[in-house]
Amino acid sequence: MSKDPAFLFYPGDYLRDTQNFNEHQQVAYDRIMCEHMRNICITQSQLNFFTKRLNEQEKEEFLTYLTKVDGGFCIEWVAESIEKRRVYSEGRRVNRSKKENNICESYDEHMEIEIENEIEDINNKESGKKKKTAKDYTPEFLSFWESYPNKSGSKKAAFDVWIKLGKELPGIDIIQSAILIQKAWRKNANGEFRPEWKDGERWLKNRMWEAEVSSVGGNTVGSPDTPVDDFRNCKECGKRYFKDDLNKNGLCVICGGKK
Repeated sequence: MSKDPAFLFYPGDYLRDTQNFNEHQQVAYDRIMCEHMRNICITQSQLNFFTKRLNEQEKEEFLTYLTKVDGGFCIEWVAESIEKRRVYSEGRRVNRSKKENNICESYDEHMEIEIENEIEDINNKESGKKKKTAKDYTPEFLSFWESYPNKSGSKKAAFDVWIKLGKELPGIDIIQSAILIQKAWRKNANGEFRPEWKDGERWLKNRMWEAEVSSVGGNTVGSPDTPVDDFRNCKECGKRYFKDDLNKNGLCVICGGKK
């Protein structure tokens, strides 16, 4: 891939990822972002180098902001931005080459506009597909979304990951149980550090339902250190919820919202 000295920077994506970082995590993120200009993904050895100043807890949290791909890891929004820039730059290179062949004096400007319009059309088509899919949320995903505590992220982006995972996803009961366990772990921190909830998209992308007690650092529901009173069954559907997620009538969000 030919090198390009620039790519589109999206402050919203950057701030979303780095808002809770400490100084060392911030430096590691910025260096990986710059390395993407040379390599669309970083290797395991490069990751180890960039995160060498992080302790195990900091590194575990940091990895939730990277996406594992063939050949290594990447910051997804940066990789996508670089790829879009590469397509645009390649179009301009072809355009200049045709101008040198004296097709016509106005060809260069004309082709640049066409290429930009073509890229915009592609993006609009992709956006249209996403909007169409968003109308077809599955009942299982909606159940996950209602149970998940951090809804600051994109519901559509989370659903895209849900669909992409497909058969890799466990049953909805397992996912909801993992959310309950992690809620209890955060509530019963007893002064210990607990990272904030990631948005739903990243929780799914990083397969956080697999984060058992040994890796999450908390206790399973029903263990001696987790108060049994912290959990209730919805009086309507019977599903188990963290008690603060039920309304005053003992109903979950879904059952409580039914007319």
